[in-house]
Amino acid sequence: MLTELWHRWTYVETIKRLTLDKAEESFPFPDVDELAVAFNLYPHRREVRFILGRLASVLAFDDETTNYNLFLARFLAKVNKDAILNAYRARTASDNYEYSMDPVEYLARLIVNAGNRLAAYKEAVSLLDKYRSSDPLAQMDQLIFRHEILEEELRLSSAPDQKQAFATLAQEIEQLIETIAHQTASKHYMELVTTNTFQELLDHYAQLQVEVYNTASAETIEKILVTYSRILTMRKLIASEADVPWFEGPGKLTVFQFFKHHLGRETNITRQIVTFYAKVPNLNDTLKKRMFDAEAFKEFRSLDTWSRGTPLSSSFSGKGMNRKLTEWLKMGW
Repeated sequence: MLTELWHRWTYVETIKRLTLDKAEESFPFPDVDELAVAFNLYPHRREVRFILGRLASVLAFDDETTNYNLFLARFLAKVNKDAILNAYRARTASDNYEYSMDPVEYLARLIVNAGNRLAAYKEAVSLLDKYRSSDPLAQMDQLIFRHEILEEELRLSSAPDQKQAFATLAQEIEQLIETIAHQTASKHYMELVTTNTFQELLDHYAQLQVEVYNTASAETIEKILVTYSRILTMRKLIASEADVPWFEGPGKLTVFQFFKHHLGRETNITRQIVTFYAKVPNLNDTLKKRMFDAEAFKEFRSLDTWSRGTPLSSSFSGKGMNRKLTEWLKMGW
């Protein structure tokens, strides 16, 4: 009991110290060692994930994420992975804590964001396959990572034409989405379909339509539009200035990069996305007309809208972040 109280006090004081500069009421740059110590104590809690997500606003800008990835790599090196995997081996291990999040799934995402692309994706898939093979959220992650592996192998010319592999993966995503859709009675259903991971899965499904079918058929284009519209509608209905339903920014979504490109914030990635869409004749023009120019999605012409509901939101600058963390530190014990 005394050990638990000491750990809790250490965690709370560390989070407070790392996130509030009392002299300037601003967000100080956190020490990676102390951040890892806090995470190792309670890896199922939200605070450290939020802080790491917020750091992207300082270390990553306009898709240049090198410094952010390096910081995550330093953080991951300090994380006691073996202890976390042992303590949270069972998916239900963190369910007794209110507002808890699965540390194993988060470890897989940290590995991907901090490591060498191809090797990191393979390591993350292997970890999830070992510890979370039957968990729907982890299954979504695995499909996303497997798509990235195929893309990276194709880019490195270490694999032949991947069209059949892409087609198989698209079918697996369809099957998983259908399986999840039949779980509407489950208490975890809404948690699954409102996650950032589910949005990424939909985005990857749209990408696979381009890679597999790359024709000008109305059916293909309509399927892509419907998929992207679902993402935008979800973000529109769920995101708010006060809450944090998603702990990652929108940077991995190709539909975000498309909007960003047409807002004049062009980068190498946005140009690659536009070139990628050009594989399907008329897709760029159709997306521009029916999504970017659409009245229903006009609020997404502001990049601030995309950050809403994530640690990157401007509402968490300065005191806003401290208020949110102070609120969370009182809960979930």
